[in-house]
Amino acid sequence: MFESGQSAVRNRTLFIRVKAFRIKLLRIVFLRKIIFFVSEICYLKSIDLDMLIYQVREQSVIASLEGVKRINANISDLVKKEINEFIEKSDQQVVLDLRGVSFIDSEGFSALKAIAEFASVNNQIFSYMNVSEDVMELIELVGMKESFVIFKN
Repeated sequence: MFESGQSAVRNRTLFIRVKAFRIKLLRIVFLRKIIFFVSEICYLKSIDLDMLIYQVREQSVIASLEGVKRINANISDLVKKEINEFIEKSDQQVVLDLRGVSFIDSEGFSALKAIAEFASVNNQIFSYMNVSEDVMELIELVGMKESFVIFKN
């Protein structure tokens, strides 16, 4: 009886240690999720609406994305909002300079297509320049080459 009592105590101790370990593990997982979420919020807040630099030319305005390598879900809505606001206020053709952009995800393509459609509704032309080979492959892959006006580099 003494042995079974000792065994029960050991099992109970082991159970408590396993439970404590699981709680610590859950805390670590939870903290990692919080850290990721906070870092995403900080990243989004660090992207201000002045990421586009506009250069006014005679017949067009060139919008350059400063320091942007990827047009993805994190910035696509901001880019769309800012360029659409500019298109609304301007009567000039807007050209988006994609120099330095090496990737566009589905959200990015949706935003770019929405900008082109918005420009068309406003009787303006929205086009692209300095499109990298990688981005050009993506444009062709998703079947949007005909949807975009692309100037050769």
